[in-house]
Amino acid sequence: MSLGNLERIAVLIDADNAQLVALEKMFEKISSFGRIISKKAYGDFSKPHLRKWEDSAKLHAIKLEQQINYIQGKNATDIALVIDAMDLLLSKKCDAFAIISSDSDYTPLAIRLRESGAYIFGVGDLRAPVAFQKACDRFFFVHKNKLHETIFVDICDESETSEISIVHKKFESFAEAEGEKSEDGWVRICRLRDHMKSIGMRIQGEGTLEKRIRDFIDSYPIRYELGKVKYLGKVYRVKKPDQPIEAKPAESKKEARINISTPEPIAFDPQEHEQSPSDLMLNLLIRFASDQANCDSDGWVHVSDAQSSIDNLGDILEDAGSSTLIKFIRSNTETFEIKMKQGGSVFRNKV
Repeated sequence: MSLGNLERIAVLIDADNAQLVALEKMFEKISSFGRIISKKAYGDFSKPHLRKWEDSAKLHAIKLEQQINYIQGKNATDIALVIDAMDLLLSKKCDAFAIISSDSDYTPLAIRLRESGAYIFGVGDLRAPVAFQKACDRFFFVHKNKLHETIFVDICDESETSEISIVHKKFESFAEAEGEKSEDGWVRICRLRDHMKSIGMRIQGEGTLEKRIRDFIDSYPIRYELGKVKYLGKVYRVKKPDQPIEAKPAESKKEARINISTPEPIAFDPQEHEQSPSDLMLNLLIRFASDQANCDSDGWVHVSDAQSSIDNLGDILEDAGSSTLIKFIRSNTETFEIKMKQGGSVFRNKV
């Protein structure tokens, strides 16, 4: 089934894994490809966190499929959704399905529906596993109430019309942004990582997002240079036209997943690298805990998340005289609150 021939689309929503605030944008996007003939949401709507669905169901004409949990701790929502999807498939009432969820459990369903010739849309968030995204013909994800599309591209494709050329332009423009680079033209890769998150751009591969960015930059020695600067950590800069280029053997083609949207400005103090290690660590933690994407509803951030996200953490902590991040946070109780929570230690900025 091709995208241009769609006539009947069924939208199946896992209410436990869908974002209410983005429903209107989801329906607007999906309806642009064809006529939506069925909109159903599945979940136990007697639960407090799902009660707001009643108003949304009235607003968007969604049929709520109540699914109680027959056993404590066991969610039967996914089974109910799968049964209805197969019923619709066998009835031949639909030629396309939109599965609204970030749950990997729906990967086999998406594969099975595609095998039967149906066109599959997926809509989720940044947590959606790659397997589920690839099982769909097109996948959209919600980030900061905006809808972006996942695109698989060949990172060796240098054509002007390819998504990869857009990525290069964004990397290069960010490196030239006022306040982002040092006097020598170096830009912190962790800042580029934060910028990518803010605009909904990701590169799929192994390791952390920051490692994937470094691997991507390292694949283009004709364009970029990698380095490491004390207190700045791992950095990159764009090579000038007259700058000598080191020879590098050709690499095999890789596949990358890149999500692109309009950039948002990120404030940055160019003098930050001149601060003392303690002040630098404080500012990095305050900034990390101020980003709503890192916090729960009460503003708490997992210490482990900060440890994995702050570049050059060990060196900065050592220079600041602290052996661990937790000890550093506890030594700055005028700035942070810290406590134990399920999953480990968490902290937040004091108001």
